Amino acid sequence: MKAAALALALAAVAMAQKPKIATDGANMVLYPPRNGGVQFMEKGANVAVADLLAKDAAQQEQLDSVDERFANFSTATDKQLGELQTTLDDTLSKSVASLQTKMDTMSKDTKTKMEALSKDTKTKMDLATGVVTKALEGVRSELKSGLSKTETSVDAKLKASMYCKTAPKNFAPEASAAADYKAGRVYPGMKFTADSKKACGKGSFLFPSTTLYCTTQKRFCTNPTYCPSDAKLSCKKCFTGCDECKTATTCDKCGSGMVVSKGKCVKPSSCWQLKQAGYSDNKVHNVKLTSPKKSKTVDARCVMEGGRAHTMIPCHTSFGCRRFHRFNQGNSCKDYGYEVTPFRNRKHFQMAWDSYGYSFIRSMTPSMHIYKTSGGGGYTNCPMRKHSSGHCGQWRAYDGKDWWARDTRYSEPNGDYSAWCNLDTYGWSRNEGFRFNDGGCYHSNSRYFCGTADYDGKGAPNGN
Repeated sequence: MKAAALALALAAVAMAQKPKIATDGANMVLYPPRNGGVQFMEKGANVAVADLLAKDAAQQEQLDSVDERFANFSTATDKQLGELQTTLDDTLSKSVASLQTKMDTMSKDTKTKMEALSKDTKTKMDLATGVVTKALEGVRSELKSGLSKTETSVDAKLKASMYCKTAPKNFAPEASAAADYKAGRVYPGMKFTADSKKACGKGSFLFPSTTLYCTTQKRFCTNPTYCPSDAKLSCKKCFTGCDECKTATTCDKCGSGMVVSKGKCVKPSSCWQLKQAGYSDNKVHNVKLTSPKKSKTVDARCVMEGGRAHTMIPCHTSFGCRRFHRFNQGNSCKDYGYEVTPFRNRKHFQMAWDSYGYSFIRSMTPSMHIYKTSGGGGYTNCPMRKHSSGHCGQWRAYDGKDWWARDTRYSEPNGDYSAWCNLDTYGWSRNEGFRFNDGGCYHSNSRYFCGTADYDGKGAPNGN
């Protein structure tokens, strides 16, 4: 506040040319002095303005000098700090480089020492392992030798006490006992079998059995538990016509032109018997058969399909065809132990068609050779093939087994059927099957197929 008042007073003096300033300690008043100078009057003292200005100028000069020295000092300090920083950076860089070099050297030395230590350790471990291994091999060898001697001793005692001797010639142990047998251990209960053909030749069999057992009596017997003496083996002849058998009453394989039927050798009367003898499937075979009755040789074709064997004998080429119109009447097939046979399924029909040809099939099938035991009835909603039950199942083949005419419905049979009569046909198509008419009771043609009921392996050749 005083500084502001002093400034105003000085300005006023300059403008009014008043010579001096009077003050009471709180306020100031300027008065021009007599000598024209300006005086600053303070209580109890007089101060000249010129002195003040001079003093101020001196102080300002001192301040400027201080500022210059400070500036020079600051510049020098910055320079020294820069030089110091450069020196420190250079020193630190060199120290770090030196330290890195020492660390690299130390790492390399350490690695070298570790590798040397590892190699030395491995060498010592290998040496120790070799010593231990050799020692273990010695122990193992001693144990093996001891066990071998013990086993040999035990085997010798067992052989002497309970093992059987070598099995008779041509007898071999079961696969599960082959290793023991090879090692000479033929223990009680061990089973041996022989091939009769190999032991005795064609047409003979090994008697009393092809199976022997080692028993507790150290004998080879046909009975595994009771063996008063060793089995006495001999070769005996199969019955005439049999090439391979196991007993004198049952044949396993017959000679040329014969087949096995219930253990006997017979001339084949059906294609199923030939299938069992090895005739291939999915093929038609031209064969000679012997009829079950009268033993007549007949020409036949075996239609093999789907594991079944259909016997097809055209009666007119073998023994003549007796006409008939009802299934409860006689016919030529029955005369020779066969039956009038329908087609069993679509595949059977098509393979026969392809084998015999259209004209032959047409001449053989004026009748379907299916029937029912009651008259009338509408069946236009029935696919014409065997049905196991229901209304459509009233139609049947002579043996009650499969029959086939077509897989689709037809406008017949429509209700004018007579019981036991042949179902008449009047149209054929390889893909579709048959067209038929149930009206009337027509005689069969003088040409029809005879066959058997054993086409699927069930039943006797003549259907009985």
